Amino acid sequence: MKINAPSSKELYTDIEHSILSVFLGNYEINTQNLKNPYDFVDLEDTGGITPQTSCYGEKEKHCLSSAVARIALHSIQNTLPQFRYISHEEIVEIRKISWQRNSKLHLRPKHLLEINWATSGPGFPWPESYHLCFIPLYNRYVVTASSDCPDVYGYTDIVIDSFLAEEADSQKFAKSIIKKWWSKQASQSQERFEEVYAEGVFSADEAEDWADEIWGESDTEDWSLLN
Repeated sequence: MKINAPSSKELYTDIEHSILSVFLGNYEINTQNLKNPYDFVDLEDTGGITPQTSCYGEKEKHCLSSAVARIALHSIQNTLPQFRYISHEEIVEIRKISWQRNSKLHLRPKHLLEINWATSGPGFPWPESYHLCFIPLYNRYVVTASSDCPDVYGYTDIVIDSFLAEEADSQKFAKSIIKKWWSKQASQSQERFEEVYAEGVFSADEAEDWADEIWGESDTEDWSLLN
């Protein structure tokens, strides 16, 4: 029996195609229906992901990055870092879970690592979880960073970088992207993370070794791999 592969419209909505095309720089997948993704910010009931205004009311920085991350992480959103507090005897969750994608495609992001940047008080950690996800049709991997609240970046989930799927070793590039991301934080006076919360593809020992390189010898590390 012949099994037909899903069409591009069954995998992503036209709005999702526009988000992915603009963010990933590939305009050849859904050329007839490409739109300006910023025209659909905060639009609901589309059957897919749309860009959102940040918690600070911005629509520029990280807007499309967050939308791509939400497409990639949609199937595992209930496993991502979540900040909870009690208000009027009810539990309030900061990360809003919404199963709005009707796609036949279920992306399967791979958990890389989760760290805690710091603990600012009892019960107030600052976790950041990293995932690697292949984006079919666009032939790229994205590496995402997820927090339990949008306070730092305006969104709970963002893409920190991407690379072509043809690259021989996806784990090598994912490692380089995380190290590059941490190096950027270090250059902005971010102190070394406090602990590794959860291992994934990468172990706690590996993460600590990278941190030794970045925070101990940050001016000698070579970040040219992705350039």
